[in-house]
Amino acid sequence: MSKQQMIEGAQISLMLPSHEAALDITERWQSVGRLTNIETAVLMVAVDRQSGLFGLNVDGTKNVTLKKDWTPDDVATALFSVKVPIKTAPGDAQRDAVFYTEYPANHLRLLSMDKAGNLRIYEISLISQNGDFFVATQCVYQTRVYRDVDGIFCPQWPDNKWPQ
Repeated sequence: MSKQQMIEGAQISLMLPSHEAALDITERWQSVGRLTNIETAVLMVAVDRQSGLFGLNVDGTKNVTLKKDWTPDDVATALFSVKVPIKTAPGDAQRDAVFYTEYPANHLRLLSMDKAGNLRIYEISLISQNGDFFVATQCVYQTRVYRDVDGIFCPQWPDNKWPQ
């Protein structure tokens, strides 16, 4: 497994009820193992406030808002999290049940923006295949924004709408 190109300024972790401490996610595609008999997991991302990283929410009608930061404003680190429901597909017996997550409830997004106008959107997801779970990190958008007479303009989204 190749080492993840880390999102600079971000520390990714996964809280599971079966573990006393969070699992630190250090690879782009990291195995978590088989998850059984749990209802939720919590994906967490701690970011340095000076890093230019922000948590994003995108609702069902594609409205984009900033994600709630769970730390006080006077702390150097912001914390974003999402509770990921773990679903069960019934099998012939409990041991045959397959546990899985569903999009869009299985991820959180980070916006990275630098002073030159370079913008990246990362998606950090808890996914599964045949009952084996993984945390995957990927850059889903990379573009540049510009200032014009009307404010900020992004050629990738000229109507300022999230892609459908």
